[in-house]
Amino acid sequence: MKHNIYLASKPRYEILDGLRGVAAMLVVCYHLLETYYHGGLTNPSTTAILP
Repeated sequence: MKHNIYLASKPRYEILDGLRGVAAMLVVCYHLLETYYHGGLTNPSTTAILP
């Protein structure tokens, strides 16, 4: 006979999981597109890290 040794997890809200996924995709798209919007790799002055 097997016993469940794991504690019951908190209830998950599918809508929040979906929103987290959408937010993650927006962050990825933002970081990919900001390179092209600021001139990409051809304009190194815009990719410098400012203090």
